[in-house]
Amino acid sequence: MNRDRSDLPIERNAATRPQPQAAPAGDMGRPESADPHFDALLSQLTARLWSEPSEVLRTVDELERSPLRPALSGIANAKLLRLRAHGLRAVGQCRAAVQAYERATAAFVRCGAESEAGRTAIGHVFALALLGDLRTATRIARIGRHRLPPPDPRSRSRLELNLGHAYFHACRLDDAEDLYGRALDLARQAGDGASIGAALHHRGLVKSKQGASKEAADLHRQAMQLLRSHGMESAAMYAEASLALAEFALGHEHEGLQTLQRVRRRIDSGDDRRAKGLLRRELATGFAALGAWGAARHEATLALQEIRGTGLEEDEARLSCLLGRVQWALGWYSEARTHLEQARRFYASRDNRWRFHLAGLDLARVFLATGRDDEAGAILRASVRFLRRKDPHGDGAFAEAVLAEDHLRHHRLGLAIRMARRARRWATHFPASSCRPALALLLARAHGRREQPELARRWAHRAVREAETVLDRFGPHHLQDVLGESRDRFHGAAFDLVLEHGGRRALVEAVQLLAHARRGPLVDVCLSEKDGMTVRSLRGSISRLRDDLLSTSPHPAHHRPSAVRREIERLAQVLDRRAHRARARVDRVVADPPVREWVRSLSGRELVLFDRSHEGGWRAFLVRSDGSVELHALPDLERALHDHWQPLHLTFQTAAYVDAGRRPVFLERTLADSERCFQELAESIWRPLPLRTSEVVVVPHASLHGLPLGALALDFASNVSRVPHPALLRRPSPVSRKGHALLLHGITEGARREANDLGRRLQQSGFEVEISDRREMLLRSRARWSVLHVAAHGVRPPEAMLPENWLLSGLQLEDGWLGFESLDRRTLRGALIYLSSCESAGAGADGGAGLRGWTAAGLMASAQELLLTAWRIDDTTASDHARAFYEHWCAGDSVAVAADRARRALRRQHPHPFCWAGFVAVG
Repeated sequence: MNRDRSDLPIERNAATRPQPQAAPAGDMGRPESADPHFDALLSQLTARLWSEPSEVLRTVDELERSPLRPALSGIANAKLLRLRAHGLRAVGQCRAAVQAYERATAAFVRCGAESEAGRTAIGHVFALALLGDLRTATRIARIGRHRLPPPDPRSRSRLELNLGHAYFHACRLDDAEDLYGRALDLARQAGDGASIGAALHHRGLVKSKQGASKEAADLHRQAMQLLRSHGMESAAMYAEASLALAEFALGHEHEGLQTLQRVRRRIDSGDDRRAKGLLRRELATGFAALGAWGAARHEATLALQEIRGTGLEEDEARLSCLLGRVQWALGWYSEARTHLEQARRFYASRDNRWRFHLAGLDLARVFLATGRDDEAGAILRASVRFLRRKDPHGDGAFAEAVLAEDHLRHHRLGLAIRMARRARRWATHFPASSCRPALALLLARAHGRREQPELARRWAHRAVREAETVLDRFGPHHLQDVLGESRDRFHGAAFDLVLEHGGRRALVEAVQLLAHARRGPLVDVCLSEKDGMTVRSLRGSISRLRDDLLSTSPHPAHHRPSAVRREIERLAQVLDRRAHRARARVDRVVADPPVREWVRSLSGRELVLFDRSHEGGWRAFLVRSDGSVELHALPDLERALHDHWQPLHLTFQTAAYVDAGRRPVFLERTLADSERCFQELAESIWRPLPLRTSEVVVVPHASLHGLPLGALALDFASNVSRVPHPALLRRPSPVSRKGHALLLHGITEGARREANDLGRRLQQSGFEVEISDRREMLLRSRARWSVLHVAAHGVRPPEAMLPENWLLSGLQLEDGWLGFESLDRRTLRGALIYLSSCESAGAGADGGAGLRGWTAAGLMASAQELLLTAWRIDDTTASDHARAFYEHWCAGDSVAVAADRARRALRRQHPHPFCWAGFVAVG
């Protein structure tokens, strides 16, 4: 579990950097400076503190060694000392900065410049806040208030703001909020927009930590606008990143994602290493709060690389804490312990007890996971006691959640349940955080050990449903992509609990829960009553963008990455919103006893749902045609994927790119090894499954989406088709073997020959055939097609641009690129779609129903059956398979049976699996 962490006060240049100002004449016995040019130089250097603190420090060193130094007045020398202190604080050397502030203050006092000594307290207090020295910060602030002149509300506002940081770092949130409010009133009195923005932002941070996410979002939004209007772009980006986290906490998925994407673009376009590091830290914190550990690790690692070169020790320690928490979640305990112990040593040296104990909580979890219970217990007792007292409704509640894990480990079940329930009440303030489903899973485990099976099952169901609700808030692709293995482990643990405590209906209940967890946007759209995946107004935009992006002109769209990114993001967001229209109906189809519904659609076939346990092992739920469910372990599959599928897939990719003249030699040389790997892989998948029928429907999962499961079953007498989700099962109704057939071909001679040859065969079977090389034939047609066959070169834009590039996959025809939005259910309902193109079955998958690519496009167009290719194929192989396939399909066979017979015929001619195994039947 983890928590929403928006508690990241940051150094604001306007809020913490005192500007040189003229002091009242009564404050000193001499003019401020003997050289007004020197004052101008100091002002310029102060303005560069945020972006170039190391350069400012270097310049200060040169000035102090300058022969002109003795000629400077006492006031000028004191200002130089204060500037050095600002620079030291800016690069993270806070102890040295505190000493420099003390010397600068003494120098101003000696010169009689009391007001300047008061202004020096502004930066002094902030350095003490970063050190966690609340007591000294409060004392310095009290002295500074007396020294500042009453008619200077601007400086007083900044002093109160920085003292608020000190209380925030000490987790005294009510006091911090009061100080931020006082700073806000003074800033408004002074008309200082920059300080107003900083105070609003920090009040928003307090509200976020207190769970008042709506108030926090409003405050961050106001702060961002004010700071940006005053030209403070870096500070505004911090407010914008915090706004994104607040929007996430509220469940405003699209707004939060748009905000994050804007921040990311600004980060990438800037050259300020410190700003990049701190902003990436905020992004990593947001991902960690959602359980997207892989994405959090990526952002935190990049942030640490940026921060390490700046000397910001406190920020480096906080990143070490974050990385430690992420690595604990990923199971990298040694690395997690290293980072967390390093952070604890730093906070102990700074006497920052709050962060010291927060790091201790994560370190205790590492010790618990590695069996070092005594060390974990000692840390937990001290940390929980401190955090309960200091922040009972925030980090104190999180500490209780960690302590609940410890109680569960030591079989103190009553305590574990009570503490986990209290922590869940705290977690209701953060509805978009992964801590809620994690706590539900912890309660399920505790009730299971207490021999309360009904409660264990109930909490396991709630854990899965809450986890999927969090994902639903963020669109069907964005977060589901980055969750990866974390999501599999979480679901696997919940399924295991249901299997253990479900009694006689355990298997059926586990399958039902698995279906709910795998439900995604593809199911939503396919089961909706709306027509098409895209609205008509979007089709032209997608088509133009694809043509531009894949163009071979001298100035294609990928030379304009910013514009392309913005357009792809806009299209992806529109499609995401459309994917949630039919939520009520989808919930009913998936949640109501689904196995009974699936059995009706099986019509004598058997259904296999692949899954992974929380420990990583593969298994398969086998649903018989009579509705009974069996669970079978696949103990050798993980090893086979690593030892046999990876080298086999590499061989296929190499064969696809070998020159056509040399390919037969390459295939002959690799035939024996490929057949051995293929057989081992087939044995690991199909041998453990006691199939009773010859026709099987499979629902792949994760990496199995890329395997040719039908070809692997060739020696097991099974005709295999696949669907992305069992709710998409349809009764095998006879596809019309007469009607209209549209055959589109690309610009190559082989594709043209294939289309003409197949056209003659389909005409002989009674079809009315149209053959064309132009996409307009499909786009403008009003006919109801029974067959759509496309023989063309397929291209997918580079992944480096955006994960949403699947939107722009295209099949190359004479008049442009045919895209997924061209498949319209008004013309293709109930049709066979055969895409004889490279990698048309290839797709990104987020763990099941979130499948993307041509498979999704065909199902969304209500096609009855699809035949696609898993990797690049040559013209000869493609034509031979298509001829054999249509010979059997036109005779009345289903797509699975016809594909199986075509594979067998092709295998006799070309024995290498590269030639015959890559054809995938869907439906």
